[in-house]
Amino acid sequence: MGDSYATAFSCGLKDLEPTVVNLADNRLSKKGSRTIIKNLKPSICSLDLSQNVIDEVGANSLGEFAKLRANSLRELDLENTRLGDTGVISLCKQLLDHPKLSTLNLAKNRITDSGCGAISQLVSETFYFTTLLLHWNYITGDGAAKILSAAARYGSMKVLDLSWNSIGRAKTKVFVKQLAENLATQENIMHMDLSHNKIKREHCKEISDALTPNHTLWGLHFADNEGYTVDAKGYLVEDALDVPVGAQHIEHRIGKLETLRKSLKASRRGRKQGSNCWICEGWSEAAVEYPLMKLN
Repeated sequence: MGDSYATAFSCGLKDLEPTVVNLADNRLSKKGSRTIIKNLKPSICSLDLSQNVIDEVGANSLGEFAKLRANSLRELDLENTRLGDTGVISLCKQLLDHPKLSTLNLAKNRITDSGCGAISQLVSETFYFTTLLLHWNYITGDGAAKILSAAARYGSMKVLDLSWNSIGRAKTKVFVKQLAENLATQENIMHMDLSHNKIKREHCKEISDALTPNHTLWGLHFADNEGYTVDAKGYLVEDALDVPVGAQHIEHRIGKLETLRKSLKASRRGRKQGSNCWICEGWSEAAVEYPLMKLN
């Protein structure tokens, strides 16, 4: 569509009451995005503006839209929209006044630890928040610890994607302890991706020990970190093959968790990759009971 038709499209929105608007990858610049955002209707439940350009002003406009009392917005996809830390901080502050939001995709937005404070506050104060996708940003262990801490203490988050970040790199060494403590006390998250994060072997060991007593995390992805893998029981264990970091080239993305049952049936892409994720591969636990017979 591009900016050329953005004005015409936004005028058409005034006469409609759409519930789903998908404008992904439409070559919209800052100007075109702002024009459409200003004319969005409160009836929209799902909005996808990914793969366009939305700056801080556009993020502010989205926040103002979300604050409308009659707003029905539940899902917001802003992947690869060049928000950066400034745009994310502005957006999250505005979204605090919209407790209905359940799914937020901020993947590929060059977010650093500076933006994680605002994200963690949003996670802790939004009651219906269930899915947060932060794939392919610049988040280190310090920023990840903030988000996990908020999810462990306050949130209702079920799905968290932190893959392709830099969790293994942090300014301080205490991040591993904080990360492990948050994972150990985590009772909400059911599906999490920590793949491709440059996590060192000794840090993987601490994370593994912390996850051992956790029985609520049904699906864990941990590919391409040093020396550890997820076994068939869903535990993080030392990898006997010790696949070198960077040797895995298959990219797999986890998505929103609408219902656990639907995800178990519908999402089976991980089966080809051997992820051992119970959710992606459609696994379910089965208990077999065999009654003992008395012998005469």
